[in-house]
Amino acid sequence: MHDGLGEVADLLAVAHNYRKQGKRVLLMKPRLDVRFGAAKISSRAGLEAEADLMIDEDTTLDPREFAGLDCILVDEAQFLRPP
Repeated sequence: MHDGLGEVADLLAVAHNYRKQGKRVLLMKPRLDVRFGAAKISSRAGLEAEADLMIDEDTTLDPREFAGLDCILVDEAQFLRPP
């Protein structure tokens, strides 16, 4: 997602709300995005969280690793390669 119109703030709000409800959330971002720190997801409004999973260009994800999650949120997804 791009933070041009507050999408990152929305992503972090969704993560917060899900977690407040006791749901399991995974925050992902591409490893090449280091603008705010290696594992930081930050909005222009000052909201931030640590990414749970950093994705490289050659990362292969196994769907079984996501069993039991209620929500997967991806920051800067446009920098990830298609599956």
